[in-house]
Amino acid sequence: MGIKGVVLGTYALCLGGLLLFSDSGVATGLGVTLVALTGVAVVAQYGTIQ
Repeated sequence: MGIKGVVLGTYALCLGGLLLFSDSGVATGLGVTLVALTGVAVVAQYGTIQ
């Protein structure tokens, strides 16, 4: 996972964080999904923290 992966992960987390505080329920759900998928991708890439 090079610099491109780090940039895309950071972008997804920032966009998901912004959508979490939206007034729309659909946008909030999309934000939760983005943050969760990014977290799963990081854990899948690097494993658990020891």
